[in-house]
Amino acid sequence: MSPGFAVVALAGLGLGVWVLHRVGRALASILEALAAAAVVFVALWWLCKAVAWMLAQVVTRWRTSLAVIAVYAWCELFGWLSLAIILGGIAVVLATWWAIDAVSFDQWCWRFLRSWWARWAVYGRKLPEWLHACGLSVRDEALPVVVNVNLVGRRRALSRSTSTRSGTRMPKVLGVRSGASWDEVRVELVAGQKPEDFDDAARALAVARKVARCQVAN
Repeated sequence: MSPGFAVVALAGLGLGVWVLHRVGRALASILEALAAAAVVFVALWWLCKAVAWMLAQVVTRWRTSLAVIAVYAWCELFGWLSLAIILGGIAVVLATWWAIDAVSFDQWCWRFLRSWWARWAVYGRKLPEWLHACGLSVRDEALPVVVNVNLVGRRRALSRSTSTRSGTRMPKVLGVRSGASWDEVRVELVAGQKPEDFDDAARALAVARKVARCQVAN
């Protein structure tokens, strides 16, 4: 092999290595740009979902949203100590009112607080579970059924696992009124339900709520 051929071969090898290096750097830059774009896209997607969720909460729970905004604005303008003093004073006034005249206190104040508490702390959290347990939910039968096959176990070789909540439509709580010994819950029925379904499940609902009686009215 002549020296000239060796020089040309080394030069070609060097050129090939340089070209591969440049191509590798270009591909690395492209991959980094794609990864950054993917991260930005995912972040924007979750941000949009968070904003949409917050707007939905503001629209559906506008009283709570206004109360949170008012408390935050008060703390920013006047401090949390003044807010605590005012709330403590209101609590003292309400307790005094209740001690002096419990009937008027329940008629003009306590029943509204009791209704608010019953809606968000009791029926808002537990009513969907009660309705589902009493057969008052509508399940989308078009959803696929997941079947798990166990080839090892002897007692149960085939099991069908379905979620109790996925694809299940529940009646929506529209409002709650609460008295001294009763609660009135207004719900919006979903397609496929009728008031007679709730009549048939009234006893089961009373047992689920742990009350003596449950009545259904249109």
